[in-house]
Amino acid sequence: MINHPFYNFIVFSLIISNTITLACDDYPQSLKKQAVLSILNDFFTWAFTVEMLIKMIGLGVNNYIHDSFNLFDAIVVSLSLLDWTLN
Repeated sequence: MINHPFYNFIVFSLIISNTITLACDDYPQSLKKQAVLSILNDFFTWAFTVEMLIKMIGLGVNNYIHDSFNLFDAIVVSLSLLDWTLN
């Protein structure tokens, strides 16, 4: 599943959408825009968490951690979850 082109397309689309969402942050910001960006940030945090878990299950934890990109991904997701928890 994790090597399927459609799965990779979905993950790539999420990354691009998250990048665009992050680029929309500005100052000063209306309360409505702030709320929408917060909801989108939560969505992407959980979507990337699910993506990481699917990869861990599909590859196995040992194979997952032997790939440098996966380790980077896990660090980013973990920091996002920490930020979500603290907020």
